[in-house]
Amino acid sequence: MEFYYTKDLITYFHMSLKTKPFVILSGISDTGKSKIVELFAQVVGANRDNKRFQLIPVRTDCSDVIDLLGYRNI
Repeated sequence: MEFYYTKDLITYFHMSLKTKPFVILSGISDTGKSKIVELFAQVVGANRDNKRFQLIPVRTDCSDVIDLLGYRNI
């Protein structure tokens, strides 16, 4: 599967990470939010094997007052 991200989008994502190491991407499901994170991590040498990359899923309705990180997949 091929992915295409504009240079501006990658630049904005990189600038966000330089500003704060915790970035929340929001948007419609299956638009590549998780994939851009995973691909970017690979480029900078972070992966699950060297424990420098961990993708943490959040609830789709994370606008409420409960904990943001993780969710129970029933």
